[in-house]
Amino acid sequence: EDALAQVKEAVAAEQFVPEPEVDKPADLIDAGVVTDYNAFQTTTVPVLVEHESAVAPVGYDYELYGTLDLLDFRMYLRDLKTVGKTPQIADLLRSTQMTTYQLFAMAADYPIAKISHDYLIFRKKGVEALPLEVEPRTKDDIRALLDTYQQAVMGISAGIFLPAPAGSWWCSPKWCAYWPICPAITKAAKNYFISKGDE
Repeated sequence: EDALAQVKEAVAAEQFVPEPEVDKPADLIDAGVVTDYNAFQTTTVPVLVEHESAVAPVGYDYELYGTLDLLDFRMYLRDLKTVGKTPQIADLLRSTQMTTYQLFAMAADYPIAKISHDYLIFRKKGVEALPLEVEPRTKDDIRALLDTYQQAVMGISAGIFLPAPAGSWWCSPKWCAYWPICPAITKAAKNYFISKGDE
């Protein structure tokens, strides 16, 4: 009891200076939901939502299975992205995800007018909405994607696993079951992650 009384006395005597107002994580999440609704959802008339697809490209040794996020009434392929800094148009132009979505849409006989990333940018002072749009992929773009998948399939069949692109979120001990035995990960990186307990 004496120790508790001493702590209370010390706390009462302490001069606390309140911290300046800052956005709490929950406030930013709420702002993100509101911004998404006002900027993107209120104007969306969907044609396909979370559409499960399967495509067997002719002349290739695999089938593709996936889920197309959103195709709206304008025939815009769209995907919501959350980021912490201003995105680059190059990210959308080289997105294999959106190229695959277009392949799924084409297989279902939907002509694509635009490909779009609906960005929510979480900044210190709030959330900003930024839609980025590009022209649809060409037949050559689709063929290049299919060829890339074919190379991956052939490599896996031969027991060759190519490293993920630098910075890929899935290239980590948390998301990749093969990470501990991957020859593309340096010993130093493995020791760092294991010692830090990043799982």
